[in-house]
Amino acid sequence: MVRDVKVDNLIFGGGVAGLWAMSQLGSNGYSNILVENTGFGNDQTIGSQGTVYGGVKYAIGDAFRADSVSEIKGMPERWRRHIRGELFPDLSGVDVVSGDLYLWVPKGRRLKAIFSRLGVQILESKPIELTKEEYPEWLKGSAEIAYRVVDPVVETRSLLSEMAKPNLDRIVYSNEEGMEVGFDGSSGRVSSVYLPDKDLRIHPESIILTAGRGNRDLSRRMGIGREVMQERPLRQVIVRGDNLPIAYGHCIDISRKAVEKFPTLATITTHPDPKTGGRVWNIGGKMAEEGVSQNQEELFENARKELPRILAGVDFSGVSLGYFDTTRAEIHTESGDRPKGSAIYNEGNVYVAFPTKLSLAPSLADRLEAMLVPPKVDKKYSEGVSNGEMRVADYPW
Repeated sequence: MVRDVKVDNLIFGGGVAGLWAMSQLGSNGYSNILVENTGFGNDQTIGSQGTVYGGVKYAIGDAFRADSVSEIKGMPERWRRHIRGELFPDLSGVDVVSGDLYLWVPKGRRLKAIFSRLGVQILESKPIELTKEEYPEWLKGSAEIAYRVVDPVVETRSLLSEMAKPNLDRIVYSNEEGMEVGFDGSSGRVSSVYLPDKDLRIHPESIILTAGRGNRDLSRRMGIGREVMQERPLRQVIVRGDNLPIAYGHCIDISRKAVEKFPTLATITTHPDPKTGGRVWNIGGKMAEEGVSQNQEELFENARKELPRILAGVDFSGVSLGYFDTTRAEIHTESGDRPKGSAIYNEGNVYVAFPTKLSLAPSLADRLEAMLVPPKVDKKYSEGVSNGEMRVADYPW
């Protein structure tokens, strides 16, 4: 027997953007149902590096972008307030693996002015230059100059599970196969979504799409005829080793040519290795951007050459290499350039949302809330639409 449910917002996608929007909107009176087709964070969030970025890379010399800094600069402190339990969603149970990270220029590079003066003035998480004695062990012998940046790093599985916990009875797992979308004949607005595998028909005031790459297909099924997203593929190198140090940071190249294209040679974060119980490095930046055009042999050859160069003080003997492919889903831009920040495309009662970066999830939720009509539907209608099962995606490594 089909169950019919009224709701303010029907959200598709259980990554950080969808879960954050659900929590924030729910705390402010909206009734919500979220649909996830596999497990929380599958694809983008679970494979992300977990850095709550405050824009420091945008303040590097010729790479300075005031339009990009303006939205993201306040995110580290915003997240810290949630982590302290001062704001909802309450993230006090999230595992913060590092309270800060490092930015360094590798040994042997000729130094010049690294940061744009105006860029540093705009930043809220300002880089703090370190003396050689203040370097962490893994940077001693590796860095020509190093800075500490108070951008926290969160463990993504912990983040996803903590955000989902308060809303599990309103989260539906559906493969969306055979999904039927009903439209209002006079307005063209989405009036209903039927999930046949759940015998559930949902009548939403608004549809919010936060499904990453899935937004392309979902937006078409919701009646949007234009292209709303673009993809930026990445090939992340994975380094495994029992003796790897715990490292979080950005290695930068300050030459003009590099800054214009890839100011970050590598972004390195440390994660638990579910296979060995040891440590894994997840490496983004230039290595991941260029890696999409390389086969495995070329990718690993480049990693074996670059890692000892940018981290000369680290012993890489005995490590093994791997990789995984991922894709950043972004709002479509005519130029194909990266969006300046979070973005939402609205047509009728459908909102196609892209945080662009994990750290911008709260800002995206703020923007959504400002665009939505006030809550209309009693939350009791959406209570108990699922059995409260917790499904968090596995690490891609």
